[in-house]
Amino acid sequence: MKKYLSNFYKRFLSLAVLTAFASAMPISGVIAESVDSVTSELSSEELPKGWLIWHSYSEYTELDSKMYLQSPEGSVQEISGDFIHPMNGYFGVAPDQITFMAIDSSTQEWDIYIYDKGNIRNLTKNSGFRNEDPKWSPDGKQIVFKRGYWDNSINDFVYDLALLDIATSEVKMLTDDRPEDAMPFFSEDGKYLYYTRYVDKIGSIYRMDMTTHATEDIYSETNVTAYYPIVKGDVVYFAKWYSAENHSDQMMRYDGTNVSFLPFNSEHYDCSDPCPITDETMVYSGTADGEYDLYYYNGSESIRLTEVSGGQNDLGADFYSWEEYEEYLNNSKIKGDVNSDGKFNIADVVLLQKWILAVPDVKLADWKAGDLCADNNLNVFDLCMMKKELILNEANGRTVYVSTTEELREALKNAEAGDTILLSGGEYEWEQKGTAGSLFMSSADGTASSPITIKSADRSDPAVIKGKEFSDGITFYITGDYWDIEDIIFCDARKGIILDNSNHTTIKNVTVYNTGEEGIHIRDGSSDCRVIGANVHDCGLLTLKYGEGIYIGSAKSTSGYSHDCNDNILQNCIIGPNVAAECVDIKEYTKGNIIENCTIGGGMTATDSFIDVKGNETIVRGNTFYDDENANITDAVQVHCQVEGWGLNNEIYNNTAYLASETAYFLRTWSGTSCSVWDNIRDPESDTYMYRAYSGSTITIIDETPAAP
Repeated sequence: MKKYLSNFYKRFLSLAVLTAFASAMPISGVIAESVDSVTSELSSEELPKGWLIWHSYSEYTELDSKMYLQSPEGSVQEISGDFIHPMNGYFGVAPDQITFMAIDSSTQEWDIYIYDKGNIRNLTKNSGFRNEDPKWSPDGKQIVFKRGYWDNSINDFVYDLALLDIATSEVKMLTDDRPEDAMPFFSEDGKYLYYTRYVDKIGSIYRMDMTTHATEDIYSETNVTAYYPIVKGDVVYFAKWYSAENHSDQMMRYDGTNVSFLPFNSEHYDCSDPCPITDETMVYSGTADGEYDLYYYNGSESIRLTEVSGGQNDLGADFYSWEEYEEYLNNSKIKGDVNSDGKFNIADVVLLQKWILAVPDVKLADWKAGDLCADNNLNVFDLCMMKKELILNEANGRTVYVSTTEELREALKNAEAGDTILLSGGEYEWEQKGTAGSLFMSSADGTASSPITIKSADRSDPAVIKGKEFSDGITFYITGDYWDIEDIIFCDARKGIILDNSNHTTIKNVTVYNTGEEGIHIRDGSSDCRVIGANVHDCGLLTLKYGEGIYIGSAKSTSGYSHDCNDNILQNCIIGPNVAAECVDIKEYTKGNIIENCTIGGGMTATDSFIDVKGNETIVRGNTFYDDENANITDAVQVHCQVEGWGLNNEIYNNTAYLASETAYFLRTWSGTSCSVWDNIRDPESDTYMYRAYSGSTITIIDETPAAP
């Protein structure tokens, strides 16, 4: 799959004067002596049943590679998109999941792509790096690849290995040194990573322990390049030059002890890009007939695949067998998931119940998933078992104990309804950004009866979740429903806590500080959330005007988010000091939000009020405001109309504002708004500077507290 590297060395490396075999392990096997050893031809239809992917180009430098996918039925499709020169396709846990490398058409950068059920996504777009050689992790959750950048001091690229989390898009560097590290491949258990390390342009096969990150040289020869490791079971296959003088690629097999030649090798042509199918068979690329063609070795002879090999260079094959697919289907079945949506929940119970009652047009996508009695019959006994299983699943949440950054990130990634994530005291720091710029994130959903809880194990020794500095990243990013976030400190990132499309989430007794912009942001349709007892201060250290303490909704000019952030409550919070913008900003298109019993104020430099209301039916009650002689504050509360029909029917009552400026109003409203007020206190008192309604706005002053409805 990475054949062009070998070609590169063949074009530009001078031949070594001295030939020396210095392998750390014995080499055995037979090398074919002539091209006559490969004479048979085979239709690709005669391959074992499965999926085949490969790429084909005239010359690597022509950037004209195309990538093809052949189905078990023999049909071939080209994988194309907004990119050029795709290559090195590799199957994931299923045959409809493929990762590959290609040049982005818009940025002209090498990037890592995913083909997932026909949808193609660029995982590394605009990274500024050269991203190549992608391979899946065994669990299908990560992709390991080579990442490079240009170093002017050596006038060349520097390449290291990187690991990308598919769910979060976060990238972690695995190596950081001067030798070029390339072509990574996981062992099947994920414990080791095999790769090629180039020193002085000569490649060797290395292995990294993924727990300790210790590395060792598995195979090397003096002045002979070995490269392209591929793992099948306990065996590592790789390619290497015939000798220092003869750069014909040979296929090698390493079983953990011995290194041996494969029987179809020849000193007269290349055999490379191993794609083992079984212990005895494989697809590979060879030049026995001139250009690179695909060959199938059936255990006794190598056979050219005539239907997929043409006048181009055909390389980088990967094969996903039908047996693997059947095993995948069996392992991926979820007990009770009769509608085959990948989850077992109440929807499956309802569907099975309708099916048992013979409701018209009701069908089960996978009836066997509902056979909980395992008797090959589907009846009311299975339905009872399903109901019992569902109740147990929701009641029996896990407790996950966390003491390191990696453990925290893993717990967030694998969180499930009912989980409680307990954090030991100490710092949990991360700087690689993932989804939406997040440092720590989760998209998991809890339920009303089984929320996901994350909190410090000892609230007197709270955990600190943080970034590297306040100029970058979101400290904590949640996109799932029903989360309880308690007794944790969040700091040192561009943004603090952000909830996107997260409903019924509670943030309780947290501290958020030292953020470049807002402290807590409830946005993108997040509703029915609670922020209770939060302490938010020192926000807007990077961009003053975006340094809100707590922000609900999004401005009308913002696209890509749902503006409907309704019925959220801020309660018993301390907001300030040193919050650069509004302590609380309630945006247009929101309604029913409540700010109550909070202590607010101190240090605003990019705003003129503590609270800015632009939504409807907002309630501001029981709060205390301190301006600490801040001359920037002209009003305790402001109500604006940013969009016609918004800024209406707000209620502001039972608040106290300590305003040093004699001309600062308790409340000021702008045209298009309306609100009712009662029992508010301005200290010092001032009838003149209590309320001001500009033309077109209405402030209804109620003399006594309205009766409860």
